Amino acid sequence: MNHHKLFSFSPDNIKDILSDMAKPLNFSVDFRNEYGYHYIDISSKFPEVADAILELKWNDSIKEYELIIRYCFGETMPQARAFYKNVEISSLFNLLQKKWEVSANLNLSFAQPKLMWIPSLNDSLYFDYWKANQDKITQKEKSIAFNFLTSLDAGNVIDFNAVVVAKYNNEFTVKNRTTVNINPAFLVEYRISQNIAMEKDKAGTLMDYVKDKMQEALAITGKQI
Repeated sequence: MNHHKLFSFSPDNIKDILSDMAKPLNFSVDFRNEYGYHYIDISSKFPEVADAILELKWNDSIKEYELIIRYCFGETMPQARAFYKNVEISSLFNLLQKKWEVSANLNLSFAQPKLMWIPSLNDSLYFDYWKANQDKITQKEKSIAFNFLTSLDAGNVIDFNAVVVAKYNNEFTVKNRTTVNINPAFLVEYRISQNIAMEKDKAGTLMDYVKDKMQEALAITGKQI
């Protein structure tokens, strides 16, 4: 029997698959306790992204598990600078034709990562803005950052609405954080249904399928694992 029994509801099964993929490439596999997922650390080869994530997650709307491959490109300022330098908009959005979900995912950070997220109004416009303004991916004093984010809202790049502004004030003014790291990330996800994952697992092709899909998204950087 294939030891990758994905839907026996054990995170160790996910770790097994990632470990089998990572070992010949000298990448490490780890677990993020704060988010509850296993990942391959690919940062040594891919400056645009740190984690190749594989997660088994319950989808309440369809009442079954899904196997999700996930990357968050540009999650930190150095990653974002590399991402917009090396990736073209056509490569990124062509993933939509291959059933990937692609969405802007700007986060703000201070000492700890990802204090809050700000939604995009138009993902293509968002990409074009940061591609043309890579010099603006910087740490800013909080009042300057507020004005900058307000200008991005006025330009329809992000949705810096009243709810988001209140969150910003709580995270940076009330808590007396002095600077803001602006990280204009993109979230890229591929969902494998429970039935397809089980069929491929039974046929012994699941690991190759996952690896091929992981390569498919990383190819937008011009590199592969």
